[in-house]
Amino acid sequence: MGEEKTKTRPIFWGTCIAVGIGLVGVLLMAITFYLTPLSDTYCKPLATALYIIGAFVGGFTGAKKAEEKRLLCGIEVGLCYLCFAAFLSLLVAPAALSPVKACLKAIYTLLISASGAVVGIVFGE
Repeated sequence: MGEEKTKTRPIFWGTCIAVGIGLVGVLLMAITFYLTPLSDTYCKPLATALYIIGAFVGGFTGAKKAEEKRLLCGIEVGLCYLCFAAFLSLLVAPAALSPVKACLKAIYTLLISASGAVVGIVFGE
């Protein structure tokens, strides 16, 4: 029981950090666009940048906290983050997520979280 708990804890914390970065970033972005005369054309690129930053930092954190199989842990963080984002996207706007967009999002989420995991492995030692 204790061994399984220590294996899933880095994945949990990495996913929480990734989701937290995304949610706080979107909240700050919404407040900024509400209070300033900025155009809405910047919303989509900024949201994508926040998503990528969240996946990278989540993979980094998961790999840094893991004791073994660090790269796999970072990729699992990316997979959990992808599932959370897909669920949220389907909940808010089901028609906006096409199969092609979902596949592309899955590919870059896993690549970015794996990149974060590699950086976490390098700085974790």
